[in-house]
Amino acid sequence: PLSTGDTGELVWEMIPVTDVERIEIIKGSSSALYGSAAIGGVVNIISKRITSKPITLIKSYIGFYDKPAYDEWNWDDRYRTFNGITASHSNTFGDLGVSVSLTRTEDLSYKRNNDLKRYSAFLKSTYTTNDFSKLSLIVAGYSHDRGNFNFWKDSRQALEPPDLDLGARVKSDRIISGLIYESIISKLFSFNVKLSLYNNYWKEILGSENTSRSELYRGEVQTNFNISDNLLIIGGVESSISQVSSTIFGNPDANTFGLYAQAENKFTKKLTLTAGLRFDYSKIN
Repeated sequence: PLSTGDTGELVWEMIPVTDVERIEIIKGSSSALYGSAAIGGVVNIISKRITSKPITLIKSYIGFYDKPAYDEWNWDDRYRTFNGITASHSNTFGDLGVSVSLTRTEDLSYKRNNDLKRYSAFLKSTYTTNDFSKLSLIVAGYSHDRGNFNFWKDSRQALEPPDLDLGARVKSDRIISGLIYESIISKLFSFNVKLSLYNNYWKEILGSENTSRSELYRGEVQTNFNISDNLLIIGGVESSISQVSSTIFGNPDANTFGLYAQAENKFTKKLTLTAGLRFDYSKIN
């Protein structure tokens, strides 16, 4: 899960596009397996498998913004540019697979005080202990410094903020790390354990001077029972602890606990019946 511990927002910039294998959209209610936040559906992002063949990728781009359509909007005589570079490498060393990518993004923006500079990194490592178990480590994070352009000054200065907002910026540092252990006990039974920590910090400079720091701890144990070739039962338990220290949200702690089970029966190639039940308990002080 990629929701932050303070506001629950999704920070899509943390997702390393070059390391994405595919994206699955699960429509409808999926709350039995994914929690109450997934009652409308799930966006499931699957990262690439680490292959035995070493792969290195370097991608870069650069561009510039055209001049505004109206001379009154032209607040800078220079052409505003944007650029970025990504470097990634993956390889295996015996039973250990490692994939790492680094990205730098800079956008001077065609709006005044809307510039952005961001650094992001992604690490995925898998260690195969034997033919039936695997340990995976995933770390993603980024740091950015951007201007805070909320609305225009007036219709003749539409690409400039009000004078009081000049110099207002937002700095943010976010990092999420997860550890996943998967084990196949037999043809009928397998399980996995997931542990994660999401550190989130942002600060407004000038303006409101708001800050927020949060730590979100998650843990989950999921079991899979293959009763037959057509019947699969999934059950699990998960818990999370959120600690927030903020000038705008206060200093709340939140604890959640979830217990779930789901059965999937495949009657024919075209007909599958899925039924699930979940209990969630949440407490915020």
